[in-house]
Amino acid sequence: MGNHFVEDPGEFMARRAIPFASTVYNFAIARQYTNARERIREGRGDQRDRDIVTVYENRQRNEQDRGLGGEVVSAL
Repeated sequence: MGNHFVEDPGEFMARRAIPFASTVYNFAIARQYTNARERIREGRGDQRDRDIVTVYENRQRNEQDRGLGGEVVSAL
C-alpha cells in the first residue's frame, strides 16, 4: 500500500507461471539478494547491490500486500 513498485510482466511470468522454471528463477533471485546483502553488510556493496536488495524487498512487500488483500476480499 503506497508502494509504487511495478513488476515487469515477463518477470512475473518467470517467477510464478512456469512451474519448474519459476522455482529455478526464484532460487537464483533469492541467492542474488543474499549475496548482495552480505556484500553490503561487509562494506563491499555497491549501487548494483543496493538496487538488488531494494527490488527484492519491494517485491516481497508487494507479495505480502497482495496476500493480505486476497485475505480481506475472501473474508467479505
